[in-house]
Amino acid sequence: MNIEKNNKLIDRLPIYKENILESAAFIQYYYIDNELKNIWLLNYVGDDSTHDIEKWRHYKIDNTGHFKLLESISCEHRNRKGIVKCHNG
Repeated sequence: MNIEKNNKLIDRLPIYKENILESAAFIQYYYIDNELKNIWLLNYVGDDSTHDIEKWRHYKIDNTGHFKLLESISCEHRNRKGIVKCHNG
């Protein structure tokens, strides 16, 4: 997503990515609210047997047209006990 002002790029945020390999798929989903003021990004990785969330982020588009990160949560892959650990980051 690009934000322009007076025909000049002032900020940029990739809102969709997809990378599919033989062993796994890495995908980034997005949601933009109706007022175009908030964007949520969700990074996901999966293969035939597992599906994991890697990162969730919430951005706000401020009045100057720049993206401001409000919240970010990152998750580590499952450990030996099958537990996923997530933290603000």
